[in-house]
Amino acid sequence: GDAEQQAAALATSLFFHEVRSDHDVVIKLIGEATTSIDAVASPPIRVISAVARLGACSLRGEFVESERIYQESAGWYDRSQHARHVSLTGADFGVLQRAWSAHGLWALGRPGDARARVGEALALARDLAHPFSEALALAYEAMLEQIDGDRAACARAATAALAVSERHRVIYYAAWSRILLAWVEGAAAPTAQASALLRARIEAFVETGARARLPYYLTLLADIERRCGEFHAALRTLDEALAVSRAQGELWWNAEVHRLRAAALGTLGRAGDAGRSVEEGLAIARRQQAPAFEARLLSPA
Repeated sequence: GDAEQQAAALATSLFFHEVRSDHDVVIKLIGEATTSIDAVASPPIRVISAVARLGACSLRGEFVESERIYQESAGWYDRSQHARHVSLTGADFGVLQRAWSAHGLWALGRPGDARARVGEALALARDLAHPFSEALALAYEAMLEQIDGDRAACARAATAALAVSERHRVIYYAAWSRILLAWVEGAAAPTAQASALLRARIEAFVETGARARLPYYLTLLADIERRCGEFHAALRTLDEALAVSRAQGELWWNAEVHRLRAAALGTLGRAGDAGRSVEEGLAIARRQQAPAFEARLLSPA
């Protein structure tokens, strides 16, 4: 094909590999795609590339750089690009740009701004009357609320995301929403059955071919196991989350994994190991310049 078709193929491939958490491939493709996209100067493809770079930085825990890319590229999007975006990946990238960057804003210690930005994403999706993008924005909102500790708000957004996803057969965000709803149910009534359900929901998500944010989902499972008093199981699940993080190169949630690991170790009477896990988490949070994670480690209760 011509240069623009090649640039579009590269940009689309970036998102395919990001969802699969093939971060070695993503890093390689970003350089190739940036060169190709700059050469064709296509505004829709330029926005897609910026969101791919923003997302890759966010998943690696490079939150300052992710926000810098957002600020640089926010003005590049306009609604006239919607049809082109949807033809390539199904989603509107103005919506994804706002929704994805909101999680990085939270890590930077700006939860109010994060909620406002994901709200902008949802408003844009609804204004465009585009169900796929609406499901996307609601799923990101639900995850943001879970990260920030608002279980009721998480349940509302995840329920809405699942309703849109099921109505319009948006498989990826349906699987994402079911994980969050299983965590909400398990946190309210922690039982062995609740942890088994959440494990099954995570496995169903992986069966779609997606692995993005898998370490995060595993910490939700560990949280339910901990609430059930299954502290050894929770510790094994958190170690699994760290192993997945190493294998995938997805680092954004590791400070929190270490915080939860320290809590499980402390409960098991392993104070020395718990202290080392806290120090590891603090080192990660400070390296990532993520005050939200650092604050949690310093005030674990």
